[in-house]
Amino acid sequence: MSTRHTFAAMGCLLLTAGASANAAVCRVSSTGSEAGDGSTWAAATLRQTALARPGCDEIWVRQGPYKPTAGADRTIAFAINRPLKLYGDFAGTETTLDQRSADSRLKVLSGDIGTPVVSADNSHHVVVIGGLGNAAGTAAGIYQPADTVMDGLSIVHGREDAASHASGAGLHCNGAGKGQVCSPTIANVTFRGNGARDNGGALYSHGAAGGVSSPSITQSTFIGNAVDGYGGAIASFGHTGSSSPSIAQSKYIGNASGGYGGAVASYGNAGTSSPRITQATFSGYSSGAYGGAIASLSNCSAGVSRLVISQSTLIGKASEGYGGALSSLHFAGDAGQVEVVFSVIWGNISVHSQPLDTLYNGKAIVQASILQGGCAAGPDCVGVINADPSPGSTMAECGNGNQALVLLPRTQAALP
Repeated sequence: MSTRHTFAAMGCLLLTAGASANAAVCRVSSTGSEAGDGSTWAAATLRQTALARPGCDEIWVRQGPYKPTAGADRTIAFAINRPLKLYGDFAGTETTLDQRSADSRLKVLSGDIGTPVVSADNSHHVVVIGGLGNAAGTAAGIYQPADTVMDGLSIVHGREDAASHASGAGLHCNGAGKGQVCSPTIANVTFRGNGARDNGGALYSHGAAGGVSSPSITQSTFIGNAVDGYGGAIASFGHTGSSSPSIAQSKYIGNASGGYGGAVASYGNAGTSSPRITQATFSGYSSGAYGGAIASLSNCSAGVSRLVISQSTLIGKASEGYGGALSSLHFAGDAGQVEVVFSVIWGNISVHSQPLDTLYNGKAIVQASILQGGCAAGPDCVGVINADPSPGSTMAECGNGNQALVLLPRTQAALP
């Protein structure tokens, strides 16, 4: 029995031991048959076939590359239009979930449907949950953490540059429309090399028109994703709706934005966006305007953006504008805020020199953390120290006597 991977410094494991009780399991292989019923590995079916079958409540996917289409239609994605559980990392002999490999690189959902390495002909989205746009009346539904799961996958090479729905090239999580809820569990998933024009190069969490999007993301990795607008890796948008993703024990490496948030952007636009990030490492990020790693923005009447990051590190790189690590902006609405707790912000550069900037009345709160240069005008700080951190150190007596356990980046495993 293989042991699933964990983050060494965090000691947590999120797994299901076997097939869910009373779930109909369908097995999928890249060499399967559309006529296969998926009841055994020998009778494996195709991925798109399993997604379309109402009886496939739980889908086990054999290792190998998978593409949304064998043709050239960029609008075709792996569409999840009902609650189901999708598990990867199977070799094709397992009888229980905990027999899977620990290497999500072996199970790849790829948008590279055209000429290899040329992104201009890639799929607009690799995976879509709940349809596109205001989903009411089409793929509208309720996707909750307990009934909608993606575990042990790699999602790569989506390229969303269309005139509409130009967000979430890797995964578009659609909570747009009254009654629509897109709140799946995403665990042990690698997002790599996805790019979007507007929002969320890798993942777009969209709560709009009275809908909700609050995915639960754990032990996942975001590598080399990019966006022209908001959130190189993840964009959380509350646009007349609510988006509140929970993101834990995840890594962000080399993600970039031309505008806001090289890795993560939170935007409350006449709605609420409130991501919570814990035990994360950010490195190699960049932004063309605001927030090298993270940007939090509020706009329009009643717009609220409240992003909380704790027990995390933001080490090195740059914003070409404001906020080498983070920017908090309050253009209009009720609140634009970033709260940083028990974290390290170090080695960040911006044109305007500050690692953390508050603009247009944006608010930042920093508690019991290490912040290079200390607190400049703008952030509200309690127990903040300016001391060069070293890997694995525990920083004590943080300003007012608080004990701050600092999680620093460990040696990274080879990239997938």
